[in-house]
Amino acid sequence: SHSAKSAAVALQCMIESYLSFIDRHHRGVASEISLLLDHEREVVMSKMEHKQSQLREVRRRLRSLGLLDKPDAIHPLVSRVMALNQSLIAARSKRLQVSAQRVSLDEALRQGRDLRPQLLKIKPLVGREMVLAALGLDPQSAESMSEVRRQLLVDRAALESADDYYGPAHPKIRELQNR
Repeated sequence: SHSAKSAAVALQCMIESYLSFIDRHHRGVASEISLLLDHEREVVMSKMEHKQSQLREVRRRLRSLGLLDKPDAIHPLVSRVMALNQSLIAARSKRLQVSAQRVSLDEALRQGRDLRPQLLKIKPLVGREMVLAALGLDPQSAESMSEVRRQLLVDRAALESADDYYGPAHPKIRELQNR
């Protein structure tokens, strides 16, 4: 156009049309993005409310058990499981020990060796009294051995004093020697 006024009006119409197009287009995209973000925020808020209700429930349970007041407290079920695990470990260890002692005892029996070392190893399992009785070291055996030793000393003294008066073939000497 040769007229400056008509060029200005045409340019003004183009600018208004461009701004209207941009405004409609950007508002549509922005509103869509806004709607998506609002929906996502609602989903996240509902998940957060659900987790907070779960947290309140757990706190209520812990408070009823008295565990919330003590931060280092262990839940009774966890404590029970830990105790059972310790018992299981101890039982397995004891079983392995007994199994090894049994193999050692079987080997000693097969080779005809003295069983006293194996019995001393088994002593905590079998019982002190049984092992001592098997070895002849129980209190009754010790008392009997003491009595036998005392009698032996008395008999030896009698033999020595009788040996001065009687000969080696005398019946009293033979009886004292046999005793």
